[in-house]
Amino acid sequence: MAVSLKTKSERTSPLAWLGAVIERILPVVTFLTALGTFVRFGVDPLAWLAVYGMTTYQVAMNFDKFKEAFISSWIVFLVPLLTLISTFWSAAAGHTMSVSIQFIFTTMFGLWLGAVYSPRQIFRALAIAAAVGVIASVINGQLQFISAYSNYDGFFVGIFTQKNVLGRVIVLLSVSLFVVSIATRNLLVFTIGAMLVVALFFPLNAAESATSLVMYLFVLTFPVVWLFVSGSESMRLVVVLSAVGALLLGLGVTAVVDIDLVNKVLAKLGKDSTLTGRTYIWSVGWQMVQWKPILGLGFDAFWFGDTFDEPALIAEAYGEAINGFHNAFLEVLVSLGIVGEIAFIATLLAVLFRVFRWLFAERSVESLGAAYILTIMFIMSFVEIIGFRNHDINHILMVMFYAMAYYRLHGRNTSRQPA
Repeated sequence: MAVSLKTKSERTSPLAWLGAVIERILPVVTFLTALGTFVRFGVDPLAWLAVYGMTTYQVAMNFDKFKEAFISSWIVFLVPLLTLISTFWSAAAGHTMSVSIQFIFTTMFGLWLGAVYSPRQIFRALAIAAAVGVIASVINGQLQFISAYSNYDGFFVGIFTQKNVLGRVIVLLSVSLFVVSIATRNLLVFTIGAMLVVALFFPLNAAESATSLVMYLFVLTFPVVWLFVSGSESMRLVVVLSAVGALLLGLGVTAVVDIDLVNKVLAKLGKDSTLTGRTYIWSVGWQMVQWKPILGLGFDAFWFGDTFDEPALIAEAYGEAINGFHNAFLEVLVSLGIVGEIAFIATLLAVLFRVFRWLFAERSVESLGAAYILTIMFIMSFVEIIGFRNHDINHILMVMFYAMAYYRLHGRNTSRQPA
């Protein structure tokens, strides 16, 4: 741990004390807010104001650090800056400018967290924030301080606005619990962590979020993959052979009993072949792309107000208000056209490449956790809007891991606190 060069008076000054407090609480407060914990309590704007203020203060006090992080990870600002430029041709210019500025700040939040906090600190903070949301949801389900069930479909939402939001929080908590418990290298702690992950199935099952359930099942493979990543060659061989055997057995059983696998799985998850109306929404989006294919309609312009008639038709067909195409790539095409799509895909590939380089170079449980979360985001981007939203936890995490991987690959400990 580095020795502080500050004098006693500097360490005990009000500004130094304020900076130390902000440094301690910033990751947890940012994650709590970005996860949507405060939305239904009406204090979400105040929470975001606190995040803006604390992050801006830290950046101002350590601007050289931010500049260094920006130079090393500039590509993550490419799409946010394009959204701001799209104000000039947006169908809802004022709205596009507002949400684009928020999007740029959201990117800054992720960049700063990745530059100044250690991976272990980040996963601890994410575990705390997600646990608060899940525990509060379970308690609310029993006591009903606010309605714990969706007015639209009656599914369990806890303290969150939608079942998919609760499901996303549970998935992130599951990854974080595995990372934090494995990092202790204590079998008892890992056993407790694994039991907690299994227990998370019950609130997730109550929410009936199909996409989150699939991702949760994927997260359950984390300990096995960790053995493969960190273990001996013989252990890796056992894991690979077991996985291949399980896959072949599953395919064999499917072939023998002639199961219509896709429709069976969709029915079990409460879906149909339209993926709960997503195919209709996608068809509307594709019509918009054909209208303005090069530069798009402007960031978030399609969904704002009464600019277009289609959102109202979608809401009528869907049964509730919708503010996205449930596909990140289509959302980018509609908003920023082919130019934005190229920038978005380039950013995704750059993030995935750097984080997986970190995983292969370090083989740490934290790097595996980052790789898992990014893999989940990439898969989910085909059925949800991932990485293309202001104040979005997924975008913050994506940028954060990208910046973090740079420093880890260059052998530099960026944490100012003990891990």
